[in-house]
Amino acid sequence: MGIDVNQLNNYGNMCPVGETITDCRYPMVKMCLTGTDAPKEGEGLRIAVYQGEGLAGDEVAIKHNLKCLEEWAGKAAGYQAQILVLPELFLCGYNILPNDIENVVRTEAQVQELVGPIARKTYLAIVCPYAEVDPDTQEHYDSIVMIDKEGGVLRNYRKCHLWGTGEKATGSTHM
Repeated sequence: MGIDVNQLNNYGNMCPVGETITDCRYPMVKMCLTGTDAPKEGEGLRIAVYQGEGLAGDEVAIKHNLKCLEEWAGKAAGYQAQILVLPELFLCGYNILPNDIENVVRTEAQVQELVGPIARKTYLAIVCPYAEVDPDTQEHYDSIVMIDKEGGVLRNYRKCHLWGTGEKATGSTHM
């Protein structure tokens, strides 16, 4: 079977060319979906996954990434996704420097305040990775919070196995 080049999108994926979001640095591309309706309750789950780059390292990056999240969540909801999953350290950006950490870390409650309204507006559960600061110990973590479709925290997970010297060199034993 040959490849139909008309079915390739800009990223070389074997899916029809789809809509793009033009206001953010990297577009989200509509990928292949089976059917037009989300699975019925108890019969499956429709998950939207964003994998790409955003800005990193400061408050401007966080605001930009949240603006993009709002747009991507709206698109995912339009495709009747039930969960939106974002890449590691999405909120502050992955390539943060040790000197940036104090400017980008947030508590779980702060992330809920930022992401919860987007989840409520789009009626999506959102899996949002972020740089966490524990409000009691002030230790830093590479964390993921899952916000439910009503804006509440379902679970917060702290990464425990850091990879390589880059992740371990950020000034904390956890992040």
